[in-house]
Amino acid sequence: MISCHSGLSRKLALRMALVAVCSVVLTVAGFLAIQVFILKQPILLDTRDYVAIVSFCILGVVMGSVAANHLARQIVSPVRRIAAAARRISENDLSARVDEPDETLGEVQELARDFNLMAVRLDRLAKERKQWRDAISHELRTPLMILRGHLQGGLDGIYPNDDRLLSLALSQVETLTRVMGDLAAMEDAEDPGLQAHPVAVDRLLSDIRSLMDPPLRRAGFVVDWRIAPVAAVVDETRIRQAVVALVQNLLVHATPGPAKVQLQQNDDRLVLTVADSGPGIDAALSETIFEPFKRGPTQASGCGVGLAMARYAADAHGGSVQLRPSDLGGSAFVVTVPLRG
Repeated sequence: MISCHSGLSRKLALRMALVAVCSVVLTVAGFLAIQVFILKQPILLDTRDYVAIVSFCILGVVMGSVAANHLARQIVSPVRRIAAAARRISENDLSARVDEPDETLGEVQELARDFNLMAVRLDRLAKERKQWRDAISHELRTPLMILRGHLQGGLDGIYPNDDRLLSLALSQVETLTRVMGDLAAMEDAEDPGLQAHPVAVDRLLSDIRSLMDPPLRRAGFVVDWRIAPVAAVVDETRIRQAVVALVQNLLVHATPGPAKVQLQQNDDRLVLTVADSGPGIDAALSETIFEPFKRGPTQASGCGVGLAMARYAADAHGGSVQLRPSDLGGSAFVVTVPLRG
């Protein structure tokens, strides 16, 4: 890298010195041309004139070299730091970052800033990949171990090979199927592409109500559905996923009792609120609760991907999802999405 530094400095110095010499030569030549061809006067140069011309050429070379060296330092020094950080990242050190000194050129500052943004994203993706790997391993390990234990027990004669054993084994297979389905839904939800078109969101919510209200009532929930007429240009599948995920989260994790699902329009945005009466979620979890495989304080079943799917759907539309205290005494999840996607 030092040789690259010296090579760039040398090239800049040579070119700037050449520019300086050419400027002096062209200036002298232009002056003489005017004197001969326009003013019709003879060229009268003595030794002092030649010395002055040569001196100006030497001065131009020196000034060009100094300016080139200064410019090279402004360019090469941050590039060297970026190259060193890139080597660290290639060696799996994703914590590498580049300083952004103010004295460098604007374009070089932008390069360093973009590099840091890339490094931050790579670091975050690597951490999320590890979290996903650990979470998936955990989610799959438990039902597989239970399934293997029951089947092995049946083979060894510990458990009778009857309908109860088959039922237990089937329940674990259904758990595995649900986990794989949630993972597939998460993959679809992470896709940034949108299939936006005009949607009567109130009708969509009414359809979901017809689907989800019976199991909610059987579980002991009394849901107040407040559905105002709202039309928006959105991805219907994404919005449906978000609503179903939030209502399913209510069914699985909330305490049976009063609940509320509300759809309303607020200026140029649609606002969907799913609120419960308990047990509530600590405000400290208001951000991490939306990460994949994160769970609240309950020990209920579930993979912890529903709230992440709701967040992905809101983010894809340029909206947001927030956790707030509910006026019913529990938690309220509020999804806000622009009416025009």
